[in-house]
Amino acid sequence: MSVVIGLVGAGRWGLTILRELSGLGATVLVCDASAAARHAATRSGAETATSALDTLQGAQGVIVATPATSHCEILESIAEWPVPVFCEKPLTTDVEQARRVAARFRDRLHVMHVWRYHPGVERLRWLAHSGALGAIHGIRTTRANWTSPRTDTDSIWTLAPHDLTIAIEVLGS
Repeated sequence: MSVVIGLVGAGRWGLTILRELSGLGATVLVCDASAAARHAATRSGAETATSALDTLQGAQGVIVATPATSHCEILESIAEWPVPVFCEKPLTTDVEQARRVAARFRDRLHVMHVWRYHPGVERLRWLAHSGALGAIHGIRTTRANWTSPRTDTDSIWTLAPHDLTIAIEVLGS
């Protein structure tokens, strides 16, 4: 029997998450307000696709992959569900909202940081911890692209978490 995951959002990134979950053998239930997105989700392997969030309530875990400005509202709607929740970054676009949501979920809420598991970042961590490079005094990152493709929030909310995640993984704290 496969694990059942609820996926909120079947846009560009949501469909990528759906593909990966399906490839791992998960049963994916999708919720998206857009009929076109729901259709794309079923074509991409979703077991069901609906616009009603409560239909995901039986899932063993939930992933939120919607525009950042909708995260807080969605998270507050599912806060009582007793399952782990992974939320695309940023968690919210407001510090107070983030604090409120984090306090409500406690250890069941996780922000997706895919760069942490990139082979290049894992190798940098190994190099830093092995001493092969000598003492590490810091990390400097440079963004070469123009900005984030997201239009609902400032780029700092979507790009800075990547750099922080990489620094934490490499440095260990």
